[in-house]
Order: sequence, then structure tokens, then C-alpha cells
Amino acid sequence: MRRSWKGYPFEILNKFLDEDLIRGSRRSKSVYLTKTGIHEAELLMKKYFGK
Repeated sequence: MRRSWKGYPFEILNKFLDEDLIRGSRRSKSVYLTKTGIHEAELLMKKYFGK
């Protein structure tokens, strides 16, 4: 499971939740990436870092 702290603007987190890129409870201090979120992150890494 790949987790991230929720120290980001709530508007961004809500957009990612709506797009099913992340999941997590409103009470927890972190969220986790869904399979779709992991895939999108890998595409961005390839785009910007070439790997």
C-alpha cells in the first residue's frame, strides 16, 4: 500500500478522491493511492523523469 500524508490543500485531495486516485477516511492523517492513482503516478514519473 502506498500512503501519503494529507498535508495538501483539501480542494486537491477532494479532486483526487472524486477521480478515484486516492482513498482514505476523513479522520486519518494519511491517504493511500488506488491502483489507478499508482498508474497515473508512474506515467507522470516517466514523463518528467524519463524512467
